Parts: sequence; structure tokens; C-alpha cells
Amino acid sequence: MNWFWDNIHLKKEDRSGMIVFVCILFLLLIIKWYLVVFYNPYAEDFSDELISNLEYTIIRQGEDEIKPNTKSSKISKVNRVKNKKKQLPKKINEHTNSTKRLFDFDPNSASIDSLRLLGFSKYASNNIAKYRSKGGRFKTAKDLQKIYGMDSTLFAEVSPFIKMKESKNRTVPKDVNKTYKSPSYVKLALHSIDINLADTTEFKKLRGVGSVYANRIVKFRNSLGGYFSIDQIKDVWGISDSLFIAIEPYLSLDTSQIKKKNINELEKEALVKHPYINWKKAKAILSYKKMHGAYKSMNDFEKLHGLDHAFVDTLRQYFVVQ
Repeated sequence: MNWFWDNIHLKKEDRSGMIVFVCILFLLLIIKWYLVVFYNPYAEDFSDELISNLEYTIIRQGEDEIKPNTKSSKISKVNRVKNKKKQLPKKINEHTNSTKRLFDFDPNSASIDSLRLLGFSKYASNNIAKYRSKGGRFKTAKDLQKIYGMDSTLFAEVSPFIKMKESKNRTVPKDVNKTYKSPSYVKLALHSIDINLADTTEFKKLRGVGSVYANRIVKFRNSLGGYFSIDQIKDVWGISDSLFIAIEPYLSLDTSQIKKKNINELEKEALVKHPYINWKKAKAILSYKKMHGAYKSMNDFEKLHGLDHAFVDTLRQYFVVQ
């Protein structure tokens, strides 16, 4: 044995380690042999009562399989197959556009069900109904494209079927006390309303705009510092798409009335009061000023991380660098 260790040229420490390794390997082999030969965790003894119950269940299942061979069971089975075949096309049709039909219609009077049958989405159909309920009226077929949710592909399909009915001229009663026209609506045809100068009284002359909406429009304008686009009226809480379409022709804008603020003089509390600036954006604006000093021009906002170009263009409308 000494001759073996001397010829393989191993140190005494290496010899001890090899002996320990061989012993562990031998022990693992013994454990594996024991698990394979003797250990069986799934072996269970079944009682006679359990075996008899299983045999009884198997016999009953065999009897049930034999019984349906009667004439009545065959007839009922055929009926079930026929019923399934009849029901299958109905389920498929529910998820297809087989019910879509094109026919002549007037968007000023067509019902929601008719619009849905033409292929309009539920969202677009409801917007059309809301627009008409607010007093709106489609003068041309292209006015439908202004409705939110209107698909351009669908509009191209249904446009040949749009038949606009001419509105009948109402006869004005001779008695002035029985007139049905409101003087406030007549004034709309004479002049438009500047959304940066008008007060709540002027806004209430618009059809569909009451005291609540008029106050919200003015309050939102004051918090912004002024409107730079007429489309910002849609940002006022509660102004629906149909109402905006109805009053848009009577709105004008003078951007010289916008009150701009010096961005270098504003703190975080003052910034977050602006409707378009939240805490996260205000923090980004002030962090840049803290690291690089005061803003030298509005172009510095393009260097801020997390602010897109559209937001930076909006900041240019309300802030200056001085």
C-alpha cells in the first residue's frame, strides 16, 4: 500500500482528502441502494371493504353503459346532436359582423339601434345621441367626423347612405309674446365670445352652458393664466364633446391676454397650482434650477428628463425666463 501512495506522488494532506471523498461516495451509493430496494412510500394496504366497494362501482358503471342502447335513448341522443347543431351558428353569429347592414339614414334622427346596425360603435352612437340632445345638428355629412369615436373607415362606408333631410322653416307667430326663440341665442349670430375676455354672463349666452359651466370655464382660465387654444375648453371638467362641438363656432381667442409668469421666481407650491403641472413635474423643474442655477432661456426645459416636447411647448405659453 505504501508503494501505491509513493508512486502516485500525492502529499499526505491530499491522501486524507481523497480517502474522505471515497468514503462519502460509498455512503451515498449505499443510501441510493436502500431507497431503490426497500423504500416504497406509495405502497398501501387496501382493506376488503374498499375493494368490494370498487368492484360494485365498476359493475354499476357497466350497467349504465349498457342501458342507453334502448330505442328511446338513441332518439334522445339524435335530438341532442340536432339541438347542438342548431345552436352552434347562433353562437358564432354573436361574434361576427353578419348583422351589419347598410341603408339610407339621417344622422339627425337615426336611433342608437339604427346606428349600431350600420356598424357604429357604442361609444360613437352615444356621442351622436348626446350631441343631438344638447341641441346640436349635423349640417353636412362631414360633421360626423367631428364626433369622438367615429372611425374613418366606417365613415367612408356609410357616407354614400347619409341622406340629410332639409329642416323645415318655422313660421314666426304674429304675437310677440308667443315667440319660441330666446333673445340670447339670436345674439350668437351677431358676434363671437373671446374666451380670454368673456365673463360668466357672456358664457351663459351659449346654448347648453349654464351657471355651473360658465363658472368652471372662468375659474380654469384664471388658474391657467389664459387660454392659448380654443380646444382647451374641452379640458374644463364636465364639458362633453357634443357640447364643445355645439359652442365651438361661437368662440374666439386673443392670446395676447395670457398672463405669463417668471419661472425663476416660482417655488414648488406655486408651480403645482398650475393645472398642467403636478408634483413630479414641479420637482423636475426645480431640481434642474438647483443644480445648474436659474434658467437662462426656455430652451433649457428641453434638457429636463421625463418631460416630453408637447409639455415643454405648453410651458412656453405660460412661463418666461427673466
